[in-house]
Amino acid sequence: MKTYAMLTMMAFALSAAGCVSKDKYVAATSEVDSIKADLEKARAQKNALDQQVKSLKDANAKLTADSEFMSAELQRIKDSRDKERSNIDTRTKDLEQKLKEMTAHQRMLKQEHEDVKKHNETLKSTVARYQKELKERERSISLPTPSVQPKSPDLVLPPSAKTDTALSLPKAPTTAVPQP
Repeated sequence: MKTYAMLTMMAFALSAAGCVSKDKYVAATSEVDSIKADLEKARAQKNALDQQVKSLKDANAKLTADSEFMSAELQRIKDSRDKERSNIDTRTKDLEQKLKEMTAHQRMLKQEHEDVKKHNETLKSTVARYQKELKERERSISLPTPSVQPKSPDLVLPPSAKTDTALSLPKAPTTAVPQP
């Protein structure tokens, strides 16, 4: 009997635990249904978020590629600018050097011009002086000079001596004219 009592007790315990009231069952099934609906919503949201993540990753990859392209293009432009700046600096230095040389050459030419002008003025004044002296001599030759009669007859000069002294012209000074 002990076994029979034990079996009865077990059957009673099992039957008492397996019985649920209908209200609890309905409440539990409605809770399961709402949890299932929430799970479906969460799965739908997860899928939507996965799609957003995928599209954002694609956009990020495209933007990264664009950024790398722009960085490379920017570096190329900077290199080109630096090269152009270097060329401009070199050209500027060359032109400044040429300007210095041309300015020095211009100063030298101005100085030579001034020297030539001074020399020209000197030559003009020398020519004018010689022309004046020549005119004075021509006048003195063309004007008759009163002959002075010596008081003593033995001091009479021959006529050739008189004309030689009147016609003798002093020699013009010679100056060396530098050639430009």
